[in-house]
Formats: sequence, structure tokens, C-alpha cells
Amino acid sequence: DTISKLINIPVITVRISDGLIQTACVLYETLCYFMGEPPTILNSQKAIELSQNYWTCQTKKIKVELNFSTLTTLENGIRKTAQWYLENKWI
Repeated sequence: DTISKLINIPVITVRISDGLIQTACVLYETLCYFMGEPPTILNSQKAIELSQNYWTCQTKKIKVELNFSTLTTLENGIRKTAQWYLENKWI
């Protein structure tokens, strides 16, 4: 939802089984291999990421242990990432 709000593109939620995601990624990787191109959007690592129930993003541990803080807010980072995706035709 955050990305769609930042770039003004509506979201459509589609539920896909983990097995179908894994199969699609393997097929895409195989196709890319035979075409001599690296897999971009779909690959085995993405299948693992897409199969997760949720993601969390917390910075407390790195702030406490390493005294590190980011120069970019999460919202600005998402905005920049979404813009990069648009420019590179990933979305």
C-alpha cells in the first residue's frame, strides 16, 4: 500500500500459492538460462521472499549496538526504490 500511495498506482491483491510461485520462478530461471540472460524479477531468492507471511523492518538493534542511524527515512527509501522500479520497468 505504501508504494502505491507514493507513486499513485492502485494495488490489486492476488493470492498465489507458494508452490505456484516456486514453479514460476524455476521456469523463469530456466528460460533465462537458455536465453543467456540473468533472471531479473523472478528467481529462487524472490520465491523465498514472496512466500513469507510478513516482513518486518526494525532499526533499534543497529542503533543500540553500533550507534548507527540512517540518513534516509523509510518512506523516502521506499519512494526512491519505487522510482527506480518504474524507471527500470520493473513495475
